Amino acid sequence: MNAVLPHAGTPRATVEVPMLREQMINFLQATVIFLLITNAFTITAAVCAIRLLTGAPLERRQAAGVIERRLELMFPSKR
Repeated sequence: MNAVLPHAGTPRATVEVPMLREQMINFLQATVIFLLITNAFTITAAVCAIRLLTGAPLERRQAAGVIERRLELMFPSKR
């Protein structure tokens, strides 16, 4: 197997080392991105499972609604 070298007379080892380095960097970058994406899916699945187990609705609640409920618990109104 004869490799096509970019410059005539360039030793093969000096061409392969930078290529191997670039391939390794690209592989590591792809691995980090893959792990970040899978971690995001895992966190999403865990949050959904916790919400299902605790009986919390899946839609987001308004911040004012949460504050209002907490104030109602701390200072119950007389009805």
